[in-house]
Amino acid sequence: MSKLHLTLNLLLLLFYTLSSAQVGIGTTSPEAMLDVNGTFKVRSTVNENDIEVIQDSILVISKSGIVNTVLANDIIDVALPTIVKASFSSGGPQTLSLTLGSSKIIFDSEEVDNNDEFDLTTNTFTAKQDGIYTISGQIKISTTISVSTNFGLSIEKNGVLIAE
Repeated sequence: MSKLHLTLNLLLLLFYTLSSAQVGIGTTSPEAMLDVNGTFKVRSTVNENDIEVIQDSILVISKSGIVNTVLANDIIDVALPTIVKASFSSGGPQTLSLTLGSSKIIFDSEEVDNNDEFDLTTNTFTAKQDGIYTISGQIKISTTISVSTNFGLSIEKNGVLIAE
């Protein structure tokens, strides 16, 4: 066999091996197409503007070290299993009496409700899972109100006051 023929066969074998084999950096037994044992560095990236790509462009590393993509909504559902933001319109049916001691504010608009837990018709939040919830509110008072009083937020569970 000639040297040229042997060289061509070795090049073809090497090309075939590289095109179909797994490559390891820092390992002699790669378990993926590219298996890096150690850190790696990305020196530059391109800013992605395509909304279809952005919706599913989060990379995560599995327990076995494999890099995968995860839907952005799945990340939000795990990190924030419940998030509700409701409001009421200024022209809505709000009648607050400062002499009653308390008044229920009826929210007529939902901005966010990722688990469909707030019912606008009954004005009730029903959690789908046990947990610790953070509830916050904001009250904006007009300068025309001259009554000295306390404003706050109370939380009821099944009609029973549990916090204020």
